[in-house]
Order: sequence, then C-alpha cells, then structure tokens
Amino acid sequence: MNARVTPPGFLRRLVPVAATLLRFEVRRPASWLVAGAMLAVVALVPPVRAWAASAAGALPGLAAVGSLRRAAVSADLLPARIVARVAWPLAAAGAGAAVARLAGNAAAGSAAVAGAASCGVVVAAAAMAAATRLPRVLVDHAEPAPAADWSPRLVGRTWADAAAMLSTLVAMAVCYFLAPEHAAWYPAIATTWFALLALPAATLVGGDEGPRRDLATAGPGRPRLAGTPVAAVPTLLAYAAVLGWPAAVAAAVARDRAGGWSDPRMAVAVLACMAGLAAALVWISAARRWREETTHAVLVAAHATAIALVARAA
Repeated sequence: MNARVTPPGFLRRLVPVAATLLRFEVRRPASWLVAGAMLAVVALVPPVRAWAASAAGALPGLAAVGSLRRAAVSADLLPARIVARVAWPLAAAGAGAAVARLAGNAAAGSAAVAGAASCGVVVAAAAMAAATRLPRVLVDHAEPAPAADWSPRLVGRTWADAAAMLSTLVAMAVCYFLAPEHAAWYPAIATTWFALLALPAATLVGGDEGPRRDLATAGPGRPRLAGTPVAAVPTLLAYAAVLGWPAAVAAAVARDRAGGWSDPRMAVAVLACMAGLAAALVWISAARRWREETTHAVLVAAHATAIALVARAA
C-alpha cells in the first residue's frame, strides 16, 4: 500500500531530484539564454520602474519552463524539472543585483529590481506549471488516451487567444480615442501578447522532437507539421494580424495622429517587425537544427531585453 506523501517528504524528494536535473540543464543553450536575459533585465531596469522588471522577468520565467509545457514527461518529475529550470533566472537575478551594485547603483534599488524580476519569474512559472499539469490530470483519467496532435496551431482556439483579441480591441479604443495620452500602451500590450502566444505556438512542439524532425525531413513535399517553418511562419503572421488589426483600423480612422508612439501605425510596424524577425529566426533555426526551446529562448530573451532598454530610456 502506497503511503501518502506529506509536504515535508515531498520537499525531501524534490530537492535532490531538482539538484540532479540541474546538472543536465547546464547543457541546454536555452538555460544560458534565459539567465542572460534575466541578468540584462536586472542590470538595465532602473529602480523607479521596478514594475517593468517584474513584467520583463515573467518572460524569462516562461522561457525557462519552455517545452515542458507540452513535453511528454512523467507528472512526478514535472515539479523537479520546473524547479531546476527556474533556478537559472533566479540565480541570474541575484547576479544582476550584484553587478548593478558594483556599477554604483544603490543596494536597496538593485535589490528591489531583482526582487520584482524574481517575482515575475515565479508567478509566470507557477501559472505555466498549473496550466501544464491540469491537462495531464484530465488525460490521466481519460479513457482511451487521446492521440498526439501534430497539427499546426490555429489562432482563436484558446481562452488566452480570446483574451488577447478582446484586450487589444479595448486598448485600441482607450489608447487611440478615449485617452490618447496613453497611446504608447497599445504596442506594449500587443507585443506582450505576441510573446506569450505567438512565439510558443510557432516554436514549441513538445514531446520527442527528434522523430518529428526526422519525419518532416524524410516526408515528401513540405509537410505542415507543428514546429516546421512552413507551419510556424503562418502562425506568426496570423497572430501579428490578429493583434495588429485594431491599430490598423485606428490608423485608418484617425489620420491626424502625431508621430512617435502615439501613432497607431507605430504599433503595426512594431508587430510586423517582430513577426518578420521571428519568422527569419525560425528558418535559421531549422537550417541550423537548433532545438525548439533554443529558438523560443532566443526570441523571449530578445523581447525581455528590449523591455528593459525601453524602461531605462523612458
């Protein structure tokens, strides 16, 4: 008869397993990319904008979880694997605070930025772990087990897609018509949704990616398997169109907008640039045979660093 594991017993099992898995994480380029992005966020964001560090820190937290969102691993190992991966951005946050202090910044301000970024990492990883474990619980109790879904990701199939569509529509009305002084928020909202939805949908396949890549390479023609450029590029473009069309409508209706971030055309241009760069990186990663989570980590790290730079320049 299996004894019920108490919380202290669970922690005693979790820590050594996570420590063992941490040694394997050293071999993943994605781990170093996530740590580098976190280091840049903590070192660049000023203490007066700690909220920006929290928002930017959530992106490395999501990238740290990476392909665990869809990987076919044992549910018993999932908490340990998440802890081993989240340890990288958290350690980088502490290192970033030390670097900022050595650079002459106030210790209290550096600690506040590091703490805010670490909170973003923990919240994002916990939310992703909960969203990952729930479908597995449902699958474990399902009979028979569903077949693997290799189809390309379609926009509008999840509640998160619906929330993105609704929030960008509301943001268009508020930022460009009701409160134009807050127009710069629309690009921030749209690009954040793009990083949270489009990039994982286009890059993270999950499961055993080796057989999928072999099948895509050996198959006739250009198979539209998830994770291949032929499927990833349309996904990126579709999300860019869905998130950018409210700004395009605002640009067509309000033609006398001033330049800069208050111009809705700027949001359209930013989303187009993000989609173009992401599509180019997907093709490069396919040619170089990068792991799927490496591609995702590069994109997320670049986005988090960009947020830190904007927060520093603002």
